[in-house]
Amino acid sequence: MWRELIQSAGVRRTDKPLLHPPATAEDIQRAEAALGVKLPAALIAFLLETNGVDTGYGEFIWSAQKIAADNIAFRTNPEFSELYMPFDCLFSLKN
Repeated sequence: MWRELIQSAGVRRTDKPLLHPPATAEDIQRAEAALGVKLPAALIAFLLETNGVDTGYGEFIWSAQKIAADNIAFRTNPEFSELYMPFDCLFSLKN
């Protein structure tokens, strides 16, 4: 479903998206463990179809690994806590 949607999204021919191989269940579990959250079901479904998407302009949708790494960087950067509201509300906390 996600692959077809992205491929039909009206991207110019020269910017054909590069769909990566699917994430593994372990990739998703590692990202969730690193962040201490449960990823949304729609994001998990997407990652199980393609672990990120690149275009001619760079990364369009991040991989599970980049989601975890960049969110950790955002959460631990002391300047961000003064500039931005917390990101925790964007994910459901793990039970």
